Amino acid sequence: MLGAHVSTQGGLATAFDRAEALGCRTMQVFTKSPGTWAARPLRDDEVRTFRSRARRSPVRPVIAHAAYLINIASPTPSLRETSIRALRVELERCEALGIACLVLHPGSHSGAGVDVGLSNVIDALDRVHADTAGFRSRILLETSPGSGSSVGHRFADLGRVLGAVADPGRLGVCVDTCHVFAAGYVIRTAEGLESAIDELSRAVGRAAIRSWH
Repeated sequence: MLGAHVSTQGGLATAFDRAEALGCRTMQVFTKSPGTWAARPLRDDEVRTFRSRARRSPVRPVIAHAAYLINIASPTPSLRETSIRALRVELERCEALGIACLVLHPGSHSGAGVDVGLSNVIDALDRVHADTAGFRSRILLETSPGSGSSVGHRFADLGRVLGAVADPGRLGVCVDTCHVFAAGYVIRTAEGLESAIDELSRAVGRAAIRSWH
């Protein structure tokens, strides 16, 4: 199923018109501005319209991308707490709209080290999951490019998170091919791509791979 990230300008449900016009089989959207913490509450009529349009559209599943500001790997308590609250809101919005998955950048350890960053990610996900028990929408951890102090650029690190959270069934992985290439995986050849996919499958399990960028 091939799709695109489409605009929601004019209302969330308008994304279906754009996706269908492009010939998409699936699509990704933002449910709020990706560059701000604030999220205007969804109105009941917005939710009804989006869900009604989704039932009539061949474009499925719909996935969303979380705000870029979220950094659940951060060693700074205030930023991490703000990020956890924001992530919970994003997941609540997906659940209300019937959106299957929420793509999330794992974040940056900001110099504290990969172990600290991954530990923070695991703790944050457990807290969000505990606060959203029973939700069907799941979080997809996106592979990172490995620049700076980002976490999640090694497949083994994503596998470590999936293996440590209390409810791994509520998580998945989004493979960003640009990020994977930047992280050093040689996917420009058939052999390199096959090797990378094999490593990814061993690290996280094929069932966890839910989306490709």
